[in-house]
Amino acid sequence: MENEIYLDNSFTNDVGFQVIKKWLSTNSQCLDNKDYFLNLKPSKDKKLLNLEFQHTDEIVASIQRKDNLPHIKIQSMNKIIQLLEVNEYTLQATEIIEIRRLLEYYFSLNKKIKGKHFELWSQLIKTYKELNLIINKINHVFDENGNIKDNASKNLKTINKAIKNIHKNIEKKIESELKKYNNLGYLKDNKIIYKAEKATLPVISSYKNKVKGIVDSYSATGQTSFMQPFSLLELNNELNEFLISKEKEIRKILKDLTSKIATQKNLINNINNKITYYDVHYTKSLLAINLNSITPKFSNQFNLKDAINPLFTLTKKKYIPLNFSSDHHKTIIISGPNSGGKTIVIKSIGLYSIMAQSGIHIPAKVAVLPVFDIFLSDIGDKQSLDDDLSTFSAHMKKISEITKTSNKNSLVLIDEMGTGTDPEIGASLSISILNKLTSNKSFNLCTTHLTPIKIWADENSDADNASMEFDDKNIKPTFIFRMGIPGSSYGIEIAQRMGLESEIISNATNNLSNKSFQLEKLLNSINNEKKDLEEKLIY
Repeated sequence: MENEIYLDNSFTNDVGFQVIKKWLSTNSQCLDNKDYFLNLKPSKDKKLLNLEFQHTDEIVASIQRKDNLPHIKIQSMNKIIQLLEVNEYTLQATEIIEIRRLLEYYFSLNKKIKGKHFELWSQLIKTYKELNLIINKINHVFDENGNIKDNASKNLKTINKAIKNIHKNIEKKIESELKKYNNLGYLKDNKIIYKAEKATLPVISSYKNKVKGIVDSYSATGQTSFMQPFSLLELNNELNEFLISKEKEIRKILKDLTSKIATQKNLINNINNKITYYDVHYTKSLLAINLNSITPKFSNQFNLKDAINPLFTLTKKKYIPLNFSSDHHKTIIISGPNSGGKTIVIKSIGLYSIMAQSGIHIPAKVAVLPVFDIFLSDIGDKQSLDDDLSTFSAHMKKISEITKTSNKNSLVLIDEMGTGTDPEIGASLSISILNKLTSNKSFNLCTTHLTPIKIWADENSDADNASMEFDDKNIKPTFIFRMGIPGSSYGIEIAQRMGLESEIISNATNNLSNKSFQLEKLLNSINNEKKDLEEKLIY
């Protein structure tokens, strides 16, 4: 399938895209879009993506202008529209009301989307003269609360008038009977009890044979008999006949109205599709505003300035903005201290990429990204009890899939390369893997602590080192990303800060090979000199 995107099953979870999809699904107002957002997938069609962003941008601007565009809940209309295709089918009253809500929604949207601010949406949300005709036909039958009007037809009006008169006669008659039997002391309470719209008297069961009428039902204890006086039977029978006639007339009205609506089923389907499409973009607009996002641009290079991972914003957590730029076909090796933010960086870039290709704005001041066909990742513990795989074996299985699948249009994220086995073997394997990925020309973002991998990146023209800055004076990470130089792991310094005994720290330092110690010292020195230089340039 040449035109399809390959999205590795774990990639969505690894970068946190499922959180974004869930937010969109929750904030969507169209029921049909709830599942749409949960199953949202990226596209590689740049022309289509740019058009999608233009549609969202118009709504973002309108919300910022406080144009008060409508965004209301709409039930799934697909089944109702399908029923309009069935000959002689009669819609339920609730289904017709849902059609009216949809059409009125569209009508109100059409009135709002006018002028230069809505160049794209005004072409899509057009005026249809048939729209008012359908709404008027529905309004002739239903009131604003969704109840069928008494005068929905001449015959229904006549029937309702007759029913009203019978109710008046029944009321008079039952009041007379109530007074009579209450004076005789036969009633439990001096009031009329209605049972399924039938007026009954609450007769003390021991007196039921003294009342001229029939027992309709009994109380839970059996001490009260609810009786219809014979004098009401004829009126109740007459009422029942009119109620049956009313049901038949309502069915006839609904059938006639359904047939009228069905003549415009294509228009209704068209309007439903447009409202659904509008809801997609309105919901994306809400997220863009919530995250203070911008429209991304697509290029052969990465350029991210002051990018904020949206998962931090949505959970109200602090996050150091990411600044990142690189060529498309590169391997970036990110090193630095534990808990310094290496994994967050590769997850963030993966998340920005999949968001942009799903038509979602990026929370950054500048967002330029390549378009990828394949998204692959190996992040976190892939240990599998079901397959009896250790953490290392599971990583190797995953990386085997990545090396076989990746190509020049792939984004590959690999966390903690070379761990889980002997460091020397891990480094050797990792370098071979990186050579393969680099020859595949995929864009590879990999984190590591292993020195040989940092050296490989320095010596390879298609690779770059990067690191997470560390404040060695206060022995803590700054979470600032730096391109161009590898980072020290600062393992000994962090261990010392965590309270490990000085004797152990001293022994660990002495046990470091001279080459490793010198390299760590050199990296510390380079990072500190670069940081000092940048601070001087600022001031």
